[in-house]
Amino acid sequence: MYNLNRVMLVGQLTADSETSTLESGQQKTTFRVATNYSWKDKSGEWKEGADFHQVVAWRKIAETAAKFKKGERVLVEGKLHSYNWEAKDGTKRYATEVVVSAVSLMAKANPKEVKEKEED
Repeated sequence: MYNLNRVMLVGQLTADSETSTLESGQQKTTFRVATNYSWKDKSGEWKEGADFHQVVAWRKIAETAAKFKKGERVLVEGKLHSYNWEAKDGTKRYATEVVVSAVSLMAKANPKEVKEKEED
């Protein structure tokens, strides 16, 4: 049986990345990536939306991601990881994040160029 867990995102950071060092000495960097999309509604009018993805990088990739700033455009490759925990108030919480296997900064896109490509 074959399984596949792979994610590729191109989007903008919603805030500066945050880095911490665990007791083991391992470095961890987290950041959120917004991916924008557009569609035509029933009347033919263009609408816009965004999805927000929690991303985590470890070790050497964490060192690279530690320099990322709000608004920068990134290409993220990785896998989805879901987990749960019990909050202090006793409620069960769930989260899904992208665990990075490769990441790179990209040049900022011109929004007009992007819209023209979508309309083609």
